[in-house]
Amino acid sequence: MVKPIPRSVYPNLVTMINLFCGFYSIILSAKSDYMMAFWLIITGAIADAFDGKVARIVNGSSEFGVQYDSLADLITFAAAPSFLVYNLLGAPDNEFYMAISFFPLLFGSLRLARFNIELVGFEKSEFNGFPSPASAISIASIVPFDRAMQANQWIKQAVWQEYHILFLCTVAYFSMLMVSKIKYETMPDFTLKSGRENIIKLVALGLFIPFLVSEPYLVLFPGALLFSFIGIVRWMFRKNKKLDKQEL
Repeated sequence: MVKPIPRSVYPNLVTMINLFCGFYSIILSAKSDYMMAFWLIITGAIADAFDGKVARIVNGSSEFGVQYDSLADLITFAAAPSFLVYNLLGAPDNEFYMAISFFPLLFGSLRLARFNIELVGFEKSEFNGFPSPASAISIASIVPFDRAMQANQWIKQAVWQEYHILFLCTVAYFSMLMVSKIKYETMPDFTLKSGRENIIKLVALGLFIPFLVSEPYLVLFPGALLFSFIGIVRWMFRKNKKLDKQEL
């Protein structure tokens, strides 16, 4: 009698897609095909968003799946953006550039290790620190943003050449944000029955999508910056509110 396929296999297959995307993104970065390297990180993030949903649909959540997902994330959202930054900078003998290139991998690995320790069950209502997929997309989105800037003749050289200090600061910012204590919202549930906060997230996403669709290359990087700033502002607001309550 043929044994049925374990339910946990299905979400793990989706995780494999994520892992392959990270692996192939690294190869394409080495070949200086930065746009495709960027799109593979995006594809990996989509797969990462769906493996948990598939696990819930088929009731195939497992501890193995959680660990495997983190290992795949380490490649796609930590190693791949590090390798992309290293190749963009094009200075293999510059120790400072090499150190900044290491940041996504360094802080991404710390963030994923912390995530596994703090995870209770398989559901999460918010992220503790900037999510690693969001960080990877934010860093990689500089590539299409640069293409849009040059197409509009706003800059003459690549962003990472003309504004290399700003580029390095951006990489460091998104990397270190992953290990911060700042809380970030998860993606909304696509239902109107999940409460007021979820509806607000749906409305915000609905307002952002038309801009993203109309000018994806130009909008994605500023949108990532805005998302990161909103998290910081919310964290500061909550902290002040907590201090006010303690004073009372």
